Amino acid sequence: MKQNQTPNTANFRPTDFSAILQSHAKRYPLMQPQDFGKLIYQSEFGPQHMIDNPAQSLSLLQHEWQSLPKQTPQPANPEPISNSLSRFHFASAGRPEQAAPLLNRLFMLTAQKQRGSQSGLQNRLQQLLALPLAKQLPGLHQWLAEWQSCGWPPVHHSAHFRNAYQPHYRLLRTEYALFFPVLLAVEHFLTKDKPALLAIDGRCGSGKTYLAALLAELFPCRVLHMDDFYLPPAKRPVDWQQRPAGHMDLARFQQEVLQPAQSGQLITYQPYDCQQGRLLEPRQLPPAQLTVIEGSYSQHPQLAASYNLKIFLTINTAEQAARLQAREGDYYPAFVERWIPQEELYLQACGVEAKADIRLDCSGWF
Repeated sequence: MKQNQTPNTANFRPTDFSAILQSHAKRYPLMQPQDFGKLIYQSEFGPQHMIDNPAQSLSLLQHEWQSLPKQTPQPANPEPISNSLSRFHFASAGRPEQAAPLLNRLFMLTAQKQRGSQSGLQNRLQQLLALPLAKQLPGLHQWLAEWQSCGWPPVHHSAHFRNAYQPHYRLLRTEYALFFPVLLAVEHFLTKDKPALLAIDGRCGSGKTYLAALLAELFPCRVLHMDDFYLPPAKRPVDWQQRPAGHMDLARFQQEVLQPAQSGQLITYQPYDCQQGRLLEPRQLPPAQLTVIEGSYSQHPQLAASYNLKIFLTINTAEQAARLQAREGDYYPAFVERWIPQEELYLQACGVEAKADIRLDCSGWF
């Protein structure tokens, strides 16, 4: 199941709504006033107004998906409409019988979490009216006045937009949309009645811990972190900085985690505390069908054969530096001098990225 997923992430950096309006106007030059109204409404309230019941929602999604014309356009996927929401165009999301149930569940969760307000809607309208394109769009002010007189109800796409662009999408929280290939693969393994192990490896600052937390939110699973399996300095070989994963206790990880996880059993392990330089009291994780291992070195050749799914996350060097500086503060120089070179040694020597099942470039996300 090798997948090299590299979405168009140019617009995922946090930005004000006016930039999103301008990018949509450029991408869809035939947008009508009501299409801008729909974008504004969706970005503030999400899909709340579309929810009736899960079964009906899934049925409508499956019917729409299966009825797609063969030549349906496939816009950049996912397509941000705010800092937290994206349009997820399902024409390029896989086969409906496999992906539709998950997409529908994420759609429902998005509706439950999104909370908009009339003041937020008004703020977005003001951003639209402040743009030069507002003066160039025929009938905009008249349409907005009519929309206001009706109490700002939900809006449909215009016939011009539907005919030109054939929109077929659902609104999702952006993290659901970006990581959809991973979520779909995980759900596939959970349909099988046997234990599954997933490893998330990749460059520091690329979002490994974030993805693990998202999986724990969406699926019944237990999460372990490779940072808990450092070797105490006294037990590291003298040349540990010249060895891939030379500072990791892979043998203890295999014994305490991988062996019981492969049979879905209780996991008892001792996390290592870097600040105190010692092992802490044992912790226990109850039996679970899915075990998620997060962190660099999780896909070391000594461990890789144990996993059912291997995810690799990467990031460009400039954004990695920015994220680590924000996250680590005064400790950031240690990453430049020691931990990034150590990680790159491991990645190059072990060919981790090429051996992963799914690879995602997270540069520009969030």
